[in-house]
Amino acid sequence: MDQHNPFNIDALIEDVLTSERMECVPLNFHRKVGKCVRIAALRQREQARFRVTILLVSLGMIAIMGSGIGVMALTHGAGMRNNGLPGAFGFLDQYSTNFSLYITSINANHLLISSASIAALGFAIGLLSFQRSVRKQG
Repeated sequence: MDQHNPFNIDALIEDVLTSERMECVPLNFHRKVGKCVRIAALRQREQARFRVTILLVSLGMIAIMGSGIGVMALTHGAGMRNNGLPGAFGFLDQYSTNFSLYITSINANHLLISSASIAALGFAIGLLSFQRSVRKQG
């Protein structure tokens, strides 16, 4: 090291490096570094894909909301909201009426058949699980 300039960092680094023995790189060093680089690249790619997905979903939701607002504005949504939609739920009324009629028309024969089939299904499931447990033990 230069005695005249004690703050010469380059000379100090060179002096320390020449006195050190060079170590060999481990055999799997390049593989580990490559693995870390691949993981970092995959992470960056997934972050970019996530940002794009969130952006597209947000734009889609904005488009849906905008089209809904546009439809309501063009079709006098305030009047429809206040007066209701006559005839719009006709199918729902028909289905609910048919379902209530079906429920009230169930008699004992339907209940006997359905309960017997449910009991047979439960027995079959229990038998299969018992056979599996016997096979695992034996």
